[in-house]
Amino acid sequence: SRMAASVAAAGGNLTTSKMHRLGDQFIILMHVSYDKEKVRHLDLLQSIRNTSEDLVIKINTIQPRKTNVREKAPKVLFNLHSIGPDRKGVVAQYAEAFHQHDINIEHLSSDLKVVNGERVFVVDIDGSDHNGRANIEEFKDKLETIKKDLEVKTAKLKVSNKDPSEE
Repeated sequence: SRMAASVAAAGGNLTTSKMHRLGDQFIILMHVSYDKEKVRHLDLLQSIRNTSEDLVIKINTIQPRKTNVREKAPKVLFNLHSIGPDRKGVVAQYAEAFHQHDINIEHLSSDLKVVNGERVFVVDIDGSDHNGRANIEEFKDKLETIKKDLEVKTAKLKVSNKDPSEE
């Protein structure tokens, strides 16, 4: 895209990006890294702005966390993929279930899609349990209850237990 090319031409490196259409808006979220010794922040910004006159840009500088505590690797990883009707509270109920079972949400996306000619609500959640406290069977039961209550067609949960020797 012109946006990625303009970042590269100005000396930036696009490390993470997401693009979404929300209603009549097209939104691009991106993380750009650059060598402060070689690239001026304003030159990089101007290069991005030059890609479109209609572009609204908001820039934040991300600083490393100010902590000396190194976060340990999660003991258990979770991935939930859900497809069902667009009902009020789907994301809220899933988020609450993760919270109740001490599972951190690392990534969550939701989208309305057309599957087999039917409009459905798709939710994908990646989570982690760093302490090994989550009761996986109770969590699965809770997700099954949500699936029934909200008439979700598909709710697939993948659970990956980390090998303690990997820590």
